Amino acid sequence: MKKRLIALMCAMMLLVSFPIFAEDASEEDAVEAVTDIWTLTMEEAQQLAIENSYAISNLNRRIEDTKDLLSNQRDLQSTMSDLLKLPLQFIPSDITNDYVNALMIKNGYGVKGAQVQLTVLENTKAQTEEALKISATSAYYNVLLAKKAMVLQQHLYENAKGHLRTANVRFENGVITRLELLQAEIAVNSALTDLHNAEDDLNIERLAFNNTIGLGLGETVVLTSEIEEKAELEMQLEEAIEQALENRPEIENKRAEYELKAIEVGAITSYYTPNLRQHKFAVEELAEAEHDYQQTYRDIEMDVRNKYLDLVKTERSLDNMDETIKLLEEALRVTKLLYQYDMATLQEVSDAEVNLTQAQIGKTQMTIGYQLTRMMYENAIGVGMPAMGR
Repeated sequence: MKKRLIALMCAMMLLVSFPIFAEDASEEDAVEAVTDIWTLTMEEAQQLAIENSYAISNLNRRIEDTKDLLSNQRDLQSTMSDLLKLPLQFIPSDITNDYVNALMIKNGYGVKGAQVQLTVLENTKAQTEEALKISATSAYYNVLLAKKAMVLQQHLYENAKGHLRTANVRFENGVITRLELLQAEIAVNSALTDLHNAEDDLNIERLAFNNTIGLGLGETVVLTSEIEEKAELEMQLEEAIEQALENRPEIENKRAEYELKAIEVGAITSYYTPNLRQHKFAVEELAEAEHDYQQTYRDIEMDVRNKYLDLVKTERSLDNMDETIKLLEEALRVTKLLYQYDMATLQEVSDAEVNLTQAQIGKTQMTIGYQLTRMMYENAIGVGMPAMGR
């Protein structure tokens, strides 16, 4: 009997202690769940997009490979220079049979080619990083926009429910018709639908944001930066163009390509006489390379001017939207005042609220559009965008 009693007491103690263990485990899970929440500023989101980018990691690998290629080409140039100093009978036949190629290697064509490739890759990496920052900023802002739209739709929904309560009282007192009551009910249903759509849009934008910066789609992210307002430009257009011509890597890339072509053409024209087609084609290719190099200056200036005009248009639209919102706020105030004196309906008040809310969402969209357009303009002054297909 005593053994049974002891066994029963032990079993009761285990049952009592088990919830404690379970509670401890759940607390640990809760702590772990909290640590899975990302709190990101705009700058942190941009950095994550770069760190998680396959394009950047691939460019880093190609840059290291090209550095090795450059070292090999330098060794090859040194070897070829020594070989071409030998008497002709001691030079291997595979070199004498392709003397132009051997001469190009001796003159540094392989080294220059590797240097050009390295320069282009490093510049492309810098451009790709800027493109990723712009993409992350756009995705970040889209989440903030969707969140604000949801808050405004929630406000409209609450207003619509308040109007319906008022409509029910006025209908019971015989002040309004059944049709006006139905309109208030429809407004509530419409506002609820818009709210649900806004919630779905927010979830979609959160998924797109996570995907853009390389986080798991199920990760929870809290965004702490706000949408920046319009600011004055720091430099005039002509100064911006001058700055772009100093900063943009396309000029360095094209100049390096032209210099590489010059080495090739120099070897060809020194071997073939001017009356041969190889000589003529080489001279024409060098002229084409020089044209491409000079055209780069014009293309960059065109890019800066286009981005500037886009910014001016966006800024003008944003200023016009500010004036529109002021007018809609006044229209809502007047409509509410008329409603107090039975000179306007609840539907008209609801419509005025909806119009103002849509304009407020539109202004946020335009503010984001302005900031992204400004980033593209500043990018045109700085490193520019990577070429398509890289």
